[in-house]
Amino acid sequence: MNTKVNALVTLTLVTVCFLLSIMINKIGDAITLAGATINPVLGFIIPVIFHWKVHQEKPLLSWEKGLSLASAIVIILVSLMSLGQFIYQKVHDDQ
Repeated sequence: MNTKVNALVTLTLVTVCFLLSIMINKIGDAITLAGATINPVLGFIIPVIFHWKVHQEKPLLSWEKGLSLASAIVIILVSLMSLGQFIYQKVHDDQ
C-alpha cells in the first residue's frame, strides 16, 4: 500500500468513526452495533477463512469445508437479522 492509499484509507476510517460518534448518542447503541457487526466477523468469519486456508488441499465439497461454510452463512444471517432488528426498533421508537 503506497502512501496516498494509506492516507486515504486512514482518512476514511477516521471520518466514518467521527460521523458514527456524532450520530450515536447512547453507549448501548454503539455496543449493539459492534455486537452485530464486528464481533461475528472476528469470532466466526475470520476463523472460517483461516480454516479454509489451512485445508486448501481438500476438495471444495469436503465435509470440513461444507460445515465451516454453513456455519459462516448462519452467523452472517443471524448478524444481519440482529442488525435489522436493532434498526427496526430504532426507527419505530423514534416515531
